[in-house]
Amino acid sequence: MSKEIVTIKGTRGGLVILLNPASNFEELKDDLERKFNSSKGFFKGAKFTFHYPSGSPDNPQYAELENICLQYGLVPNKEIHLPVIQPAPVVEDIIDDTDEPARLIFATIRSGQEIEAVNNLVIVGDVNPGARLYSGGSIVIFGRCLGSVNAGVPGRDKSTITAFLLNPAHLIIAGIGGLQSGRNYRGPAIASLRNNRIVFEPAAKYFNL
Repeated sequence: MSKEIVTIKGTRGGLVILLNPASNFEELKDDLERKFNSSKGFFKGAKFTFHYPSGSPDNPQYAELENICLQYGLVPNKEIHLPVIQPAPVVEDIIDDTDEPARLIFATIRSGQEIEAVNNLVIVGDVNPGARLYSGGSIVIFGRCLGSVNAGVPGRDKSTITAFLLNPAHLIIAGIGGLQSGRNYRGPAIASLRNNRIVFEPAAKYFNL
């Protein structure tokens, strides 16, 4: 699979936007705008910085990329850095049945908190309004999902988001965002991509709940 042109990585400090050095400026510009258009305002108000190819932030073309971010409501912050994920007392590394590593957290994620995982993410607790989750793979929440959830880096369109109550403020899977009607199930529900569109279904269909 070819490398992403623009990759938006969530960190606790904000967003780090990585630019593929093999892409030309027009490709970078078009892909950045395409990602923001598909996010439906998910990133509005988020702090951001760029990780420039070859360490060359003085290139005047990059000012255009920053202006695109400003137009979509993002806030520049040069103090954001690529994350170094360190273990915390409530976090364990586990292996799921697909042999893909997952991050497991036993905690309620409160407003203003941001949690990220390189691969899959499992939360045992609620995700409150104002909280944000970022995962390179799927997200499973053993509780209520009322915050913002972003699962699956672009290209991982098999990623899903599952919760006992799935009623997020914002939801993105593999770079595609949106909340269609019918997401408020009384029981556990799962969100997935089908024909480049997010669909919501009862989780019982898959897990015999």
